[in-house]
Amino acid sequence: MAVKYTVNLSEAEREQLRSITSKGKTTGRIVKRAQILLLADEGYSDETISSIMKQLVDDFFPEATKVQVVLDNLNTHTPAALYQTFAPSEAKRILDRIEFHYTPKHGSWLNMVEIELSVLSRQCLKRRIPDLETMKQETASWEKERNQQQATVNWRFSNQDARVKLKRLYPQLNLS
Repeated sequence: MAVKYTVNLSEAEREQLRSITSKGKTTGRIVKRAQILLLADEGYSDETISSIMKQLVDDFFPEATKVQVVLDNLNTHTPAALYQTFAPSEAKRILDRIEFHYTPKHGSWLNMVEIELSVLSRQCLKRRIPDLETMKQETASWEKERNQQQATVNWRFSNQDARVKLKRLYPQLNLS
């Protein structure tokens, strides 16, 4: 298969890209670009890389008629982003299977979920995993151990902090 762009990364560049894909501290677009560069460096053809990226929903949710995606209200989390990444027909195919659910703008629970997913990524998924079955086994084992440890997220934003910071969202009572 034809290769439009040849990528030959140095070991330092590979490490930098691996760091981007494993830390979860940047935008999804940058992570995806880093993943593509790493695949190209490994010698995958452009068509194979495109196929890998397009099959994300299908690979992880093959039997699902709809995949429900919970997102914060970041301005890049829109269906239009798929049209910027994929051909219109492919973006439409993906969108037909996705149902977006946006969290409240002040929904701190999503931050806790992101923290937990970051821990999962660092502790369990920070390497190449050969297939979906191995991925399921690894994440189940990690989850079991994490639950046995009764690991929690130490969220420091208290109700009192919320009342002060978000006071404009609370109704004003006139008690006179």
